[in-house]
Amino acid sequence: MNEFYCLRAKTGYQCPKKTAAFLGVSVRTVRNWERSGAPLAVIRLFRLLARDLGGIGRDWEGFFITEDRLVGPGRAYITPGMIRAFPYLESELERRRAADLERWHRKKRWRAWLDEGRRLCLSALGSDAPAQISQDKESGQV
Repeated sequence: MNEFYCLRAKTGYQCPKKTAAFLGVSVRTVRNWERSGAPLAVIRLFRLLARDLGGIGRDWEGFFITEDRLVGPGRAYITPGMIRAFPYLESELERRRAADLERWHRKKRWRAWLDEGRRLCLSALGSDAPAQISQDKESGQV
């Protein structure tokens, strides 16, 4: 038994007549493929029909499709609902990133404002102000 025959059996196309009608070839061609092997495109088609995505390419090795999900090699899966929700999730993630960035900028502006206030206070007190402030802290007067 070659791969073509096994894949046909797995997908419900055991009958050469049914397979020939599906592929648009003669029954004789199907019988020849059973003996000598089918073209790669036909093998890939039947792998897809068998829900095995490895026939698409190396990146898809180990992936398969069940009734309601695409399953990866580690048994991680994605459902049609997850795929449909992706644009919403992506926009929500972008909104949260923007909010986090805004908070970071606000905090940065606040710190800059405080630093500027400290500089203004120190310049108003004179050049010995930092020394005076540290002495006041040590004596507990601040």
